[in-house]
Amino acid sequence: IRFIVMARVLRLSRILFAIEAFQMIGAISLDIIPAASSVLMILLFLGYLFSLLGMMLLGGAITRDPNNPTSLTLLEAEDFVSSEYWANNFNDMVSGMNVLLNLLIV
Repeated sequence: IRFIVMARVLRLSRILFAIEAFQMIGAISLDIIPAASSVLMILLFLGYLFSLLGMMLLGGAITRDPNNPTSLTLLEAEDFVSSEYWANNFNDMVSGMNVLLNLLIV
């Protein structure tokens, strides 16, 4: 079902080229990509750097392991558990980049 939802979102990109009023927006969006590549590379490098730093400092702090003393406080935190924030951690590089992307957007 996720693929169907993603396909529906991709249909929106066809509108940028199908409707004449949006053709200029689509053309400008495609022209910006090469110009913004250096900025995006710097952003990716800084995200990698801060994710690596977060892994070194905070890696393993969020866990469901009952033998870990910090997991008991997390399991008792009702807001954290009910909102299912388990993926927002610095335990590995992908999760760290996910946290940084969430912080960048929000």
